[in-house]
Amino acid sequence: MSCLGRQTWQPRRLLLASSLAAAGPSTPGVRKTEADPCQPIDAYGRAKRNAELFAGEAPFPTTCFRPSVVLGPRDPATLTFYRMAARGWGFRVAGPAQAFSYVDVDDLVDAILLMADDAGGEHRTFFVSAREDADSRQLWEELGSALGRRVRVIAVPRAALYGASLASTALSRVFRYKNQLDKKQYDQLTAPAFLCSSEALEHAYGWRPRVGLAKSVRKALEGYRSDGWL
Repeated sequence: MSCLGRQTWQPRRLLLASSLAAAGPSTPGVRKTEADPCQPIDAYGRAKRNAELFAGEAPFPTTCFRPSVVLGPRDPATLTFYRMAARGWGFRVAGPAQAFSYVDVDDLVDAILLMADDAGGEHRTFFVSAREDADSRQLWEELGSALGRRVRVIAVPRAALYGASLASTALSRVFRYKNQLDKKQYDQLTAPAFLCSSEALEHAYGWRPRVGLAKSVRKALEGYRSDGWL
């Protein structure tokens, strides 16, 4: 018997922070919906998907929400890109620019509050993203614009990026620092696209994303500077 089966106290609704990685990459130009099959490509995505399946067996209502790329201050994951852009350079995988969905952290918080107020009795899953998408070229352009400087973007061949991820992983084990380019990052960076639609969330609760890419990038930059991270 699972721990959920033994639990006597039941919440009105449990919210599980999942990820777009649980659904896996999308076809370029096509946004995934909650009805599409999940095809995670790395251990992180598979773990998130397994957690969703586990939550779906709970004897009380659950909501699994899958944020796209979250932009906002105090996020160490995206901070790396800001630091690179501040030095005047960036990188992307050679070939067509990777398209991705994103969401501003304030819009994400608004969505979470609405999901938490759901008094229904069913299990639910939602993507959370802005209405427009972006790609790797556009992201570096917005970073450069926010910083007020030109950012030279290097197109890195997949083979070179894979070698760099192996070297970074090995060195991080020897010198015990946090690896910013592991196998998970490599798999995600080389996927063709990570696109999703939040139409189901909008229809369910009347949620509307308000912050576009340019404003979100600038908000995050101001936050990093205010906290002394950049």
